[in-house]
Parts: sequence; C-alpha cells; structure tokens
Amino acid sequence: MQNNAPIDIPTAMLNAITSFLGQGTVDFPPFRFYFGPTGFAPAPAQRLYIPSGSEPGGGWHFLWVTPLPGYEDAVIPNGVPNEEYVTLSPLGSPCWQIHKRYLMPPGSTPPNDCFLINPTMPDANPSYALLLKKNFLDVPGFPVAAPTFDPSFSVGQETAPGIQKVSILFDGSATADGPWNWNGSFRFLVNEAYWVCTSTNSTPEGGSESVTLSVGCSTDDYQRFYNDRKITVSVDVGVIAKMLDFGVDEDMSNEMSMTVIHNETHSSQTTTAIDVVYPKSNLTLFWQGASNLTYYDGTGAIVDTAAIQTMGTRMTWQGEAGPQIQIVSD
Repeated sequence: MQNNAPIDIPTAMLNAITSFLGQGTVDFPPFRFYFGPTGFAPAPAQRLYIPSGSEPGGGWHFLWVTPLPGYEDAVIPNGVPNEEYVTLSPLGSPCWQIHKRYLMPPGSTPPNDCFLINPTMPDANPSYALLLKKNFLDVPGFPVAAPTFDPSFSVGQETAPGIQKVSILFDGSATADGPWNWNGSFRFLVNEAYWVCTSTNSTPEGGSESVTLSVGCSTDDYQRFYNDRKITVSVDVGVIAKMLDFGVDEDMSNEMSMTVIHNETHSSQTTTAIDVVYPKSNLTLFWQGASNLTYYDGTGAIVDTAAIQTMGTRMTWQGEAGPQIQIVSD
C-alpha cells in the first residue's frame, strides 16, 4: 500500500538536496558549474577554482564552468583582441576572456539577484570578481500560510511554517585541502517562515495604540551564526553569507525576507514602534512574522538554526462576512 502521509520540511529538504546534488551540475548564470578531475573538460570549459594544499594520490578535482545556453557571448578565447572582455587568468588550459558585463571589482555591491565570487585560478586577476545570478532550490509543497482567526487562539499560537526560499551557497573552504567533494561544497540556507500571535485584544469600539515590536534574532543565535557559519543576521544589514573561500559576501536579505532597519547599532536585535488602528471587534488577534533561518549541509542534515522576528504584522478578527485579515506592516 502506498504511503501518502505528508512529509515534514527536513525530509523534503533531504529529498530535494539529494536530487539536486545527484545532477552533478549547478547553474549560476551565465555559467554552468561542473565538478571533475584534471582533463575533464566539457567544451568549452574553464577551471575556475583551484584547491590549496598538496595534491592527493587520486589527483585534484576542480570546479569547471561552461557558458549556459543563451550566454555564449559571455566568453571568448584568450588572446582575441576585444576591449569588452577581460582575461581572468593567464594560466591554465583552456583560458577565457570574460565579458565585462559579468564582472565587477571585488567588494562591490552587486544587484540584489546576483552575487560575486573571486576565482582562485593561478595568477587570477585581482581586479575582477565574477558576477553570477543566484540560484534557489525548489522545494514545493510548503507554502507560507497567512494567519487566520479562531476565538480559541491565544498568545503564542503559531501557524505551520512554510518555505519562503532556499538559497544555494557554495562553500569552497569545505574541501580546500583535499580532493574535491561535490556534496561537501554546497550549503543550503532555508527561510522557514511562520506567524506568531503576540496579543489578543478586546476592541468592540475599535481604537488605536502604538505597539512595540522586537525585531531581529537573539545575541546567542547571532554570535553562533557569525562565528560558526560565517553568516551575519542583524537588524541593519540583514542576512549576509560569507562565500568563504572566495572572500566575498552574498546579501540574501530579499530571499530570506529579513527586513532591514537602518540604524547605526549593528546589533542583532532592536525594538521599533508601529501605530495600530484596531477594527471594531470583540476579539482582535495581533500577529508578528517570524522565521527559522535553517542551515543544511550537503548531506541534507540540519547544521544550525537561528530564530528571527521580522517587521511583518497582521490583525485577524471575525467580521460580518467571516474571518478578516489586515496587513499592518511589512
């Protein structure tokens, strides 16, 4: 008999990660990334990442890249005169020139849908980093549900978590001193978003008040993610992941739905006040958005989790036409 019981998020993540890594390639436009030994060269191909340390007995494995369909103009052979292209490294075989539209100076701020990596090829040109489109892991079946109204709900009631986005991170440091391991070179950061009821209010005449929100994550979560995962989760810079062996940062605030508050505290948590106008209702429930920022390794195992409170707030109540919901802040 077939088992049609629903699966939980960790099981769904394990299945999705196993399937994804089993393909042996990953796309970060304009390039497709491959894993292979010396001599492995899907044409045209360029070795992008060179591990450090002594070559093991089985020989090095490298990160290879080829242009994706539709991006063939991203590269031309080395030595072909063209002012629109730059040679990233004079060494290696084969070698490319890459179009300047796919390059930025290291330390630049890329567009929100992109990130930068610094190639580690021999004599790599230090003036340029590759500008790549982000990629996300598809894990269907876990929508982020809006809060609802139920008179039995009390403070602390939570909605079932849903998957907002799953970012694919490359962690070159995981295998920098040994033979490359494809599965060991990727990490996955998941925003498991949900809503928490923070107050229940009797508002038969409506009314208004200022509500203070706590936004961000605990100091312990912040320090642990910063020290162990090289991920910064703070109220003023959002969610930043260090692409460890490439020496650059990837801003993931948008896909992680981490609302940035512009202040100068550089803290993990802060408070902010919002004005709330209540409906006329015998019972109004007030909800705040929250997320578990969960970090998975290439085996599909959960490595760490940070709990985050966001700026999103909602109200729900029983109206004449049925349960009502109102956006208060995002």
